Amino acid sequence: MSSDPDKLIAKADKLTKLSLTRWSADWKSATVLYEQAANAFRLSKKHEKAKEAFEKASKGQEMLSSYPVYDYYF
Repeated sequence: MSSDPDKLIAKADKLTKLSLTRWSADWKSATVLYEQAANAFRLSKKHEKAKEAFEKASKGQEMLSSYPVYDYYF
């Protein structure tokens, strides 16, 4: 983990928010960042923050599994 876990959470949160320049959430990248932050919090014994980050990662996994998968390769 090269980054501060709080910064990882902030970056992941930004990836899940829609804006004028971002029309769809990037749950795949955000989920990875949430998991990295959760593990960093867990290792630093910040269990409540780790729990919150793991919950966000779980939501990301749910969002990824609910998106339809299109295979454009023939």
